[in-house]
Amino acid sequence: PIHISPTAARMNTEVVEKNVELVDNGSHSELERRPSQSGSAVLKTQGSKTPLTHQDSKLSRLSKRSRQGRVPEGPSWPDPSKYERRSLYLLSLKNPLRKFLIACIEHKWWDRSVLFVILFNTVTLVVRDPYDVPEYVPQSTIRTVWETLGTIFNIFFLIECICKILAMGFILGSRTYLSAAWNWLDFVVVVIGTIELFPTNAAAGNLSVLRSFRVLRPLRVVTRVPQLKFLVMVILQSVPELGNVFGLCGFVWFVFGILGVQLFGGVTRGGCYDIDSGASTGVAPCTLDSKTSDDPIQDELMCTETQECLRLSFPPNGGVTNFDNILYAFINIFQVMTQQGWTDVMYALQSSLSFQVWIYFVVLNFIGPYFVIQLFLVVISKKYAEVKEQTNAENAKIVAQALQIKTGKVHPDKQAIVVTEVHEEDAAAEAEEGSGKREEKRSFLYVLYQKILGKFQRVAASALLEGIVMLAIVVNTILMAIDSDCEFCDEASCTRMKMVLELSNIVFTSIFTFEMVIKIAGFGLYRYLWTLKFMTWLDVIIVGTSLAEIPSVLDTSQCYLETKPCAEYDYCDGGGGTQVLRIVRLLRILKLLSRFKSFQKQLSAIGKTFMAVSSLIFLILIFITIFVILGGTLLAGLVERPWSSQDLFRGLKVFVSVPGDDLQPTSFPIQGRVATLKEFDRNATTNPWRICFNYGVPTVLQDVQVNGCVWGDVVDTAGLHTPAVIATSERDNFDFAGVSFLTVLGILTTSNWNSQYYNAAICFQPSIIFYYIAWIFVGNWVLFNVFIAILIQGISDEKKTKFRQQEEKMAEQIKYFFEGLDAKQIEAQTMEWFREVDRDGSGEIDMNELEQVLVKKFGIEMNPRELIRLFRKYDDDDSGFIGKAEFKNMIKELLEMSEAKVKQLLLSSVNSMFGTLTEKQFGARMIELFKEADADCSGEIDAKELTGVLTKYDIELTLNDVKKLLQRFDSDDSGLISQEEFSSMMQRLLDEARSLELGSIVQNTTRKASMVSFGLHRASVWNSSNANSAAKGGPDVDSGAKGASTDSAGVQSLPVRSPGGETIHGVRKMLMPPEPPPEIDQQPAGATSSRRGDGCGNGADGSQSGSAQVSSLGNGFGAEPQGAMAESPPPPEGDHPGGPRADSDGAEQSAEQAPPVQPSAAATDEEEEEASGPAKRSLFCLGLDNPLRRACIYVLDYPPGVPESRKFFDNFILVCILVSSAALAFESPRVGSRSSLRAALDGLNIALNFAFLTECFLKIVAESFFGYLKSGWSRLDFFIVITSMLDMIMGWAMSGQSVSILKTFRILRILRSLRPLRLIARAKSLRLLITALWGSVIPIMGTCLIALVAFAMCSLLGMQLLRGKIKSCSDPTYVRKADCLAATDSNGIPLSWASPSLNWDSLFNGMAAMFILASQDNWQVYMFQGVDSVTRVDGPSAWNSPLVSLFYVFCLLVSSFLVINLVIGVFIDAYYTAASKMEMDDKATREPRVPFPPIDDDVEGAGRLAVSDVVSTNGFDMFIAFFIVTNIMTMGFESYKQSSWQTEFGAVSNFFFSLVFGWECLFKVYAYCPKRYYRAGWNKFDFFIVMVCFGGILIDGLGTAIPMDPRTIRVLRLFRVFRILRAFRILKAAKGLTRIVGTLAQSLPALRNLMALLSLQFFIFGVLGVSLFGGLCVSGEEASPGLEAVRCMISADFLQDPKVNLRDLGHALITLFRVATTDGWSQLMYSLFLSAKRGPLSEGLWRNFMQLNGTGTPPTPAGVDYMHVAEAAVRGWMSEAMPGGQYTMDSSWPFPTTRASEWGVVLKGVLGPCITDEEATHLESKGLMDCTTLGNARPCSSTCTDAASGYIFFFIFTLISAFFLMQLVIAVLLQQLMNSSEKEEVHLRTPGCENLKLKVFGRMHRRWRFTALQKLRESAKSARRTSIAYSAVPDLVPDML
Repeated sequence: PIHISPTAARMNTEVVEKNVELVDNGSHSELERRPSQSGSAVLKTQGSKTPLTHQDSKLSRLSKRSRQGRVPEGPSWPDPSKYERRSLYLLSLKNPLRKFLIACIEHKWWDRSVLFVILFNTVTLVVRDPYDVPEYVPQSTIRTVWETLGTIFNIFFLIECICKILAMGFILGSRTYLSAAWNWLDFVVVVIGTIELFPTNAAAGNLSVLRSFRVLRPLRVVTRVPQLKFLVMVILQSVPELGNVFGLCGFVWFVFGILGVQLFGGVTRGGCYDIDSGASTGVAPCTLDSKTSDDPIQDELMCTETQECLRLSFPPNGGVTNFDNILYAFINIFQVMTQQGWTDVMYALQSSLSFQVWIYFVVLNFIGPYFVIQLFLVVISKKYAEVKEQTNAENAKIVAQALQIKTGKVHPDKQAIVVTEVHEEDAAAEAEEGSGKREEKRSFLYVLYQKILGKFQRVAASALLEGIVMLAIVVNTILMAIDSDCEFCDEASCTRMKMVLELSNIVFTSIFTFEMVIKIAGFGLYRYLWTLKFMTWLDVIIVGTSLAEIPSVLDTSQCYLETKPCAEYDYCDGGGGTQVLRIVRLLRILKLLSRFKSFQKQLSAIGKTFMAVSSLIFLILIFITIFVILGGTLLAGLVERPWSSQDLFRGLKVFVSVPGDDLQPTSFPIQGRVATLKEFDRNATTNPWRICFNYGVPTVLQDVQVNGCVWGDVVDTAGLHTPAVIATSERDNFDFAGVSFLTVLGILTTSNWNSQYYNAAICFQPSIIFYYIAWIFVGNWVLFNVFIAILIQGISDEKKTKFRQQEEKMAEQIKYFFEGLDAKQIEAQTMEWFREVDRDGSGEIDMNELEQVLVKKFGIEMNPRELIRLFRKYDDDDSGFIGKAEFKNMIKELLEMSEAKVKQLLLSSVNSMFGTLTEKQFGARMIELFKEADADCSGEIDAKELTGVLTKYDIELTLNDVKKLLQRFDSDDSGLISQEEFSSMMQRLLDEARSLELGSIVQNTTRKASMVSFGLHRASVWNSSNANSAAKGGPDVDSGAKGASTDSAGVQSLPVRSPGGETIHGVRKMLMPPEPPPEIDQQPAGATSSRRGDGCGNGADGSQSGSAQVSSLGNGFGAEPQGAMAESPPPPEGDHPGGPRADSDGAEQSAEQAPPVQPSAAATDEEEEEASGPAKRSLFCLGLDNPLRRACIYVLDYPPGVPESRKFFDNFILVCILVSSAALAFESPRVGSRSSLRAALDGLNIALNFAFLTECFLKIVAESFFGYLKSGWSRLDFFIVITSMLDMIMGWAMSGQSVSILKTFRILRILRSLRPLRLIARAKSLRLLITALWGSVIPIMGTCLIALVAFAMCSLLGMQLLRGKIKSCSDPTYVRKADCLAATDSNGIPLSWASPSLNWDSLFNGMAAMFILASQDNWQVYMFQGVDSVTRVDGPSAWNSPLVSLFYVFCLLVSSFLVINLVIGVFIDAYYTAASKMEMDDKATREPRVPFPPIDDDVEGAGRLAVSDVVSTNGFDMFIAFFIVTNIMTMGFESYKQSSWQTEFGAVSNFFFSLVFGWECLFKVYAYCPKRYYRAGWNKFDFFIVMVCFGGILIDGLGTAIPMDPRTIRVLRLFRVFRILRAFRILKAAKGLTRIVGTLAQSLPALRNLMALLSLQFFIFGVLGVSLFGGLCVSGEEASPGLEAVRCMISADFLQDPKVNLRDLGHALITLFRVATTDGWSQLMYSLFLSAKRGPLSEGLWRNFMQLNGTGTPPTPAGVDYMHVAEAAVRGWMSEAMPGGQYTMDSSWPFPTTRASEWGVVLKGVLGPCITDEEATHLESKGLMDCTTLGNARPCSSTCTDAASGYIFFFIFTLISAFFLMQLVIAVLLQQLMNSSEKEEVHLRTPGCENLKLKVFGRMHRRWRFTALQKLRESAKSARRTSIAYSAVPDLVPDML
């Protein structure tokens, strides 16, 4: 054996294990026992520190284990290369104490024990109770335990640190403790923890602040997990670029913050005050402006006539929502950055100032969240890819070096490593053979048993049983889906349905149990559980839980069968453990889905993604734990929420004030005693709440308490000596561990974090915002983006793998096609292909022509992304075209690739069969093989005999390849090889195979897919192509599924093991040439007739075809190439690669003479239409010569010969589309029927309809009907025209008909909103983008199916857990369903027991809930509804079911983080394809080269030169940058109602900086001359800012000196806002920011089409939204004058906010923008869903009505028409509010009297919450309702909406805007950053200049050109006799670029 020193082996073992673990996510590199050439062996076992010799292998297992656990002690231990020679200048390496400590820290259990203690310490920090203080609990054992454990942990970590310092040294030296950066973290944490060991007293009280740093202890886990180190390394290396992005965020904050202070300072402080008393009315914020419109709907909140709006109140949300200074502006801008609560800030400003405030916030949203924040993901994705590639490369080198040392590599031909393989197949075959002999001795009974068992096996494996089980699963799933919540008292079929579902569960359980019994009987228990698929374990779990559930199912069924009151059936549904068992039923769906291969592939991709992000998830959990501990340290017990007595319900945690209590304040402000509300007594007049104290009853209440509970009240109504509730705890708090984790997770997702912060700022202080900023920055902007980066990288790697597979397939096709051709024939055939696809004869082919080569010649169809990648790979000059030389190079490389793969498979097969043999065994085996091959016993074998023996062992090569192999080892050139030559050949192949294996190990370290796995790939490739071959009559190759396969000749192909341990099936088939493409039917130039064979390489006469001389197979075995593809002579002028395409007449003529070529699959619709030409007959009667048809063609094509954009008729239609879109913007249900606007819109609609109809008629006549409909865009136009005409005709025909008939045709009018889609067909860029995105629908279908399945499973899971259990009473004081339904409110209206909007009562509601959770919209609010659930008949109780929170977190992770990101990833990949295609098309257009920017002359003159030398230095730039930053800081000092020194400081600083920047401008103008200075864009910007600043100073001076109107001064001072532009100069000074901003600027053109598409989407959905929801009542309309108030008075409790509605297009667009940001969109959606609920009148309502009517009260209102009651109620209200038709519009309208209000309650009780069209028409006909709006009469319409259409509207819009189009911004920015990085790294291809960047060369060329022109000018001036004209000089200068 080769000797390796223990030190070197140990070092390299650790290096290999650590690096392989880092790359392979914890999978150690394991090399097993292999014999060397001499028969000895070298062993390396996993976890060992030294290689074991052959003698060591004979040790007992116990001895081996003991040796592995000990650290080897030898002469070289401790290793001097790892440790300093002396530690702390005292302890040497031979010191016994230091050796002992080194042995301890190197022991594997050292790090494990430290890691365990860290985790345990983290748990103790998390679970601490903030209320467990001496003031609450004087004697607490738990508190004492935690304090003791904390001391123990501190001492343990201190001892660990001391041990490492003594063993390694402290700080001086390269191998000391603090020389590693990771140990600094440990040291800081230990030092801070040591402080806790000191007592805290008055003298050392300030040391307790440092205890907050103990939250860093969980970070020590990172230092001990390599995978976490890698992720942290990615983040740390991204810090410089992330700093630039964060700097850009800060710049945006400053600019918009200063602008916000200037515009909105003090605006939100407005409040309404009574004019007489001066008291505040509590209405805030309000606007200072007076009412200027008669519109009852006002966006601004105005005070009444008796009130005045004064800016004296406190800003809303605890004083946070304001722009009074720059700090509060930062807080509100940060809300916009996270897109949470930003609409609340905007609405507050709109109420106080103006509706136009939306401009500020929309612009900030686009710049901040949609651009700047997305740069975090862009930077992290780019850095992750770079670090991963760099780390993989470094690890590959380390592993390669370590493996070479371990193998003892002395000579390349003798490798010391082989893989020990245990042939389990042989052992199994021997066992089966032995068992077969024993079976002969069995008895007759055993034979009979075997026959019966065989029958069971046939039944178990039959397709019938499988089909029955699958059918049962489908039916079971359907029944589970229809098991929705129903009311037993309202629905008679509810009990029967529940009973049937319960009994059906028993039936399905029987079926699945029968299946399991059959399979166990047939296969045996062991084989069923351990040797079959994983799904069998799933079956066992399902059947076991189902059987355990049967008793509960029987009890439930019996309960439903009993006759009892309907209300008692609610108690039949099982609960508790039964629910958990029923959840397991859902796993049956997985068994059904496992039958679909596409689903399995998607699940496999998801599994790979989960494995890739598993370490990241652990890192996120670490940071969540850190911020949980930090939040508990800062905010535990402090966060309250605003509350009222109506917000209280049982189970809620409250703070109670007890009179006479001796409670003293502690470390945090004591709000009161912590207690829980247990019960509410409705019959009690005082003290209705039963309050239970959580931490002991106060002393003063010991006599009255019962079980720790007393009766109390709220503070507003409590008596003098009554315990009173004074505060309630925020649901999202940091008081307990579980709640803290949910709170921190909510902040991580930025869900409703602003509401948490408002309450924390009130109780703590506003500076707590830094906690939220830090966690959102670290968690959401960094860690979550790392997750998406891993996902994007995974998709990219998958695409690269797929492209590599397609390229390999193409290489195999090319190899087969050129089989038997020499170099000249290959070149001739290649050029023939090139000329065939080069239709224009330009000497170059584009991407579409390359696609023709692939499809037509090789039968390979690539998707656009793969085609673009292939095209770019071989487009060497990046010209957008492939020349002749590039085409030949592509063919040559593909041939070499194919032969290299064949060689690799050959070597892997040889290694798998002979690699485990010793030298003697190998020699004996070779003798046997030679004798077997030497059939004639001649002592020599030829090529045919060698082919036969190789084929026998599934190593099948063509005869030509075998001949070349023989030539290499045939020393006498006889064509035959002897025994010695044969052994030498096989030994050489085996040595090369081992060398290849070493490379494959390194390659596996860098990437998972080994090159040896090509065999598997080829099998899959040929299997995938069999369908096409079979369809065309070709053979079908089946690789089999059982480990062995059978070829077409019936020979079985045994599995072969690859070097990596993988089994390759059917190597024979993989090595056989593929079937020729069916399209190839012509002979290449120079080819012989041997090409016509059987398709397998045999000629017509049965002989093998010759081998290509350029084949690299022989070259790969060491032979020199016999021929090479000759380079073609230089092409003639005009044919050189990269040259211009021929556009002369000659080129056009050659293109016409070229043979016709099929159009490519990538051809556009226009090309297809032009290729097909017009139809011979239009409308079956009009020929091409028909005058009408010719006239139509003339009109459409006029003027002829011009581009489509300049044709008159197309431009006319485009104008009509724009006018139609503008008309749609004015459409609204509120437009009066007799108004002039309605008349104009109707007339315009008629004209436009006829214009579009004329266009449709002309195109149908010109192109024929079917020719017109051939294009998808034409079909869209035709559909819109037809629906518009139907709408117009039906509107005329149905005029005056009933509302119910008109409502049927309202959908036609809604479809008019699709007219703007016609703009897409006329915008080429938008059309290409839409086409590409539409093409991504098919690839995304599989992922969407995964999403739907995941949503459905989570929905079914939610139905099992929460169906019917989150209902509550409309009066929260009722907690029982029976009590709630039996009660009424004060108005006599019965109370309702209903579920919230988001519920799990049915499958549809559950799917809707999953979609909302996927958007992360207020998911915590919905989670608390589930957590508070009790039973179907009990109302909510706070935290009654805390484990339900795990369900919501699981659904959030599955929907939002996993499934949605997968869908988005696939969709973004489709966009990349579209963008790449557009980029290639742009290159193909060959736009003219942009001229070089001019270079100015050098500065002349001493003064100019001196000033130029100053202003051109970096020092001057830094000097100006300092003033820019200082100026920005000083601008932030301004605030609302600032002091006099602030005003003076602002004026002086403004004047000072204006002078500084003014002098800078003058100096540069003087130094560079005006012409040169103003040529630069930044200089123009600087000059503009200077002029604006001086203009602002002038205006301020004029305003002070000249008397002006205050309003004029107010407008002029807005000019000062432009001073903010100074801040933009920082972008010029900071290079990092300049690069980031440059990326944003360069991406703007790419984003233009995306923004246009987004705007079009907003416009269409805005019009649709107005049509669907524009008729809803808005707040203010209920106070309309006269009878106009009746319509909205009915919906007074469900009015829309004046700022959040869809009443017109303007408000609709702002509202939809809020939906696109997912800020509270679900509440908005549900608020728009109003449906009329008509039923029998309740007794209480009927009683109130009769009392108001002054008549007797009948016992029941049976038989009374509700519309009669409604009419009477309206008349009663009119008599009270409008006596004699007279009324007064004041603050009391529309209920000026009490009786008027009571009549209004009756009206709302009868017709609420909305009124239908029929009801509105009926009341209008009776004169009881007027729908006049602003003097324009219109018919009364419904205030109800359709929930189904609403769901479709909002879900589709949210899906498109929030999940797709907005996410494409990330794709554009990422692509632009990657492109900019690639452009910066582009180097020249000129030999000798490869290291010169193209950008640098461009600058050199510009300077050279400028100098050459200068010298030529001087020569022309000095030598007038020269014949060269100055005007011709530029033409003589060669254009190097």
